[in-house]
Amino acid sequence: THTAKRPTWSPNGDGLLFFNESERAWFVIDAATHRRTRLAADTSDLGHDSRGVPSSGRFGRAMPGDRALVWSDGKDLWAVPLDGSPPRNLTRTGRRDGITYAHLVLDSDQPYGADEQIMLLSSTNDRTKAEGLHRLNLSTLKMETLLCMDKDLGSPVKAKDAERYVISL
Repeated sequence: THTAKRPTWSPNGDGLLFFNESERAWFVIDAATHRRTRLAADTSDLGHDSRGVPSSGRFGRAMPGDRALVWSDGKDLWAVPLDGSPPRNLTRTGRRDGITYAHLVLDSDQPYGADEQIMLLSSTNDRTKAEGLHRLNLSTLKMETLLCMDKDLGSPVKAKDAERYVISL
């Protein structure tokens, strides 16, 4: 109740995600235990619209280990733990630098690389419209730029058994 958005299943199917208007917060209800947990005890950094509602953002795929979800605030990507502990800004500079980051999943069997520590990202510079392709190490949060051009990079295609990509320009 009290939600403007319909509840949705979490990416791993373990719970229902919903936004509670009266509390202005996101929650997850565990499907097995029915326990309700407020996601991100302090959601002030998760990107809010002019009314203070974090509706501009969206949840994505479960992080490795299924203990957190990827949240996009429209610029940066965040790891939002399902236990309600503080979120962690993965990309850190998107809002500051006017860059929109998105998680690219080219292999649904390995969305975080073979070792589950690499997140492939696309980026768009809001001012110049330059597009980029990046690898983010989830342990160190070190981002490596693979390619950045003043062109539409299109959708990369990953080699089946190697860390090699083809991009049509």
